[in-house]
Amino acid sequence: MNLQFLSILLEREGYNIQCATNGETALRSAQTVPPDLILLDITMPEMDGYEVCRRLKANSTTAEIPVIFVSAIDASLTRDQVFAVGGMDYVAKPYRIQDLLSSVQKALEKSPLLSV
Repeated sequence: MNLQFLSILLEREGYNIQCATNGETALRSAQTVPPDLILLDITMPEMDGYEVCRRLKANSTTAEIPVIFVSAIDASLTRDQVFAVGGMDYVAKPYRIQDLLSSVQKALEKSPLLSV
């Protein structure tokens, strides 16, 4: 599933979407207008998703943003590394749409940013 399709899917579910196609753009965007949640691939140009997540978690402006990794790389080592860098969940591609939406909903429910 490509980025454009995923964006349309999430928008239809009522989410406001902001896309970045590389790590540097994602970091700048998250620092400028912190999102409620980040979906992050492991394999990206310039900087992998692990490094993006490490930098997000090291920055006080973005540290509390929940990060869900969505990637075609599926191995127990990958899951361990996702959680080690601060990821909240890991959804393997190809994924069922309902599984991804469920992960997004759970992450938002647990997010300290949205707690009332």
